Amino acid sequence: CGGFLTQYEQGSRIEHAISYISKTFVQYKKKYFSIEKNLSSI
Repeated sequence: CGGFLTQYEQGSRIEHAISYISKTFVQYKKKYFSIEKNLSSI
């Protein structure tokens, strides 16, 4: 599971990555439904 945060360059439509994150679920959390996995990242 992972994600990233981006920001547009001021005055243009060029997008730059600011931050990256990744996470590995422990064995019991791998059985979560996809909505539960998505909400656990918040």
